[in-house]
Amino acid sequence: MVVVILLPIWLIYRWWGGSQNNVNGSTSEVLSSNSQILASTPINVNVPIPVLDAKGVSLGVMTMMVTDAEKRDEIIVQGKKANALEGRDFLIVNLKIINPIASGVGVKTRNYFRLNVNGSSDWLAPDIHNDKEDNGVEVQALSTKNTRIGFPINETDNSLILQIGPIEGEKQQVPLLF
Repeated sequence: MVVVILLPIWLIYRWWGGSQNNVNGSTSEVLSSNSQILASTPINVNVPIPVLDAKGVSLGVMTMMVTDAEKRDEIIVQGKKANALEGRDFLIVNLKIINPIASGVGVKTRNYFRLNVNGSSDWLAPDIHNDKEDNGVEVQALSTKNTRIGFPINETDNSLILQIGPIEGEKQQVPLLF
């Protein structure tokens, strides 16, 4: 009787844990990467992020530094290695968010990036990010937070343009030259 009850629970647990090993969709969990970099290109773009309180009063301006982009074939998500599917890679964009304000702030990094692939009319949002659903990436008071966002791409994608900026506001388009 115990086996009949526990076996399905164990199978569901194993299936859920095993499905996390190949990232083919969104994740909002911690992303880090220890794998070999297949290619890298500098970006060096700074994005100001105005911070307002609940009444709309300015508390100051944070800066998101977009340092570089990397192509990788594996990343670490939730402490587990995630390998790109056959014929695919991960495009990882490295960020530093600088908070000079005396209180912690959440930044929804996924709202600042879109990717155009091979001249398509589509602009893709990041599928891989560290944002918590409600608050985004938490940047503590008077500190710098290193974080990343990522996109699954095809190995054969050769024309990549990263659009950087707030959803409503001025954006920069940066061709990624690998």
